[in-house]
Amino acid sequence: MRFAWASFVVVGCVSGLAGCAGGAAESAPNGPSSVVIAPPSSTTAPDGKNTGGPSGSPDFVVCSPSRTHDPLDREALSQALTEASQHLESCAFPQGPRGPGQVRIELDPTGCVSSAVVETPRFHQTSAASCLEDLFRHVVIPPFAPEGRPVRITHTFVLRDKAE
Repeated sequence: MRFAWASFVVVGCVSGLAGCAGGAAESAPNGPSSVVIAPPSSTTAPDGKNTGGPSGSPDFVVCSPSRTHDPLDREALSQALTEASQHLESCAFPQGPRGPGQVRIELDPTGCVSSAVVETPRFHQTSAASCLEDLFRHVVIPPFAPEGRPVRITHTFVLRDKAE
């Protein structure tokens, strides 16, 4: 399932490296550069209807392997989650669940989200949960190296109706 959301910009990705989602990106020849983390190019609800979305967007997320032993950048994580949360309303489908919820996110040391699972029962097995999980899987932060282990966090969100 594919859902629309706005692009994120990540600073510090290293040129010439493959992306988290199996893609790759063009990069500047002189090392680190800003990379646009783009959403899927269309939005498809579980019933198969296209609900719109950005067109012409590349379908990849770029991360770099951690070459440093920097700690997890909590400020960058907070900023990325806040930015993703600004697009939650794109997951508010008609007759779908609304309100507060929690998503469990696992970040690998490259700064990519390796998994995102909505834990709130009223969202389970809904279009909203799939959309939210997709949205949070596209969060990217600078690489970190906590002994090469993934970091698990729980993020609280509030899903509201789409603004008219």
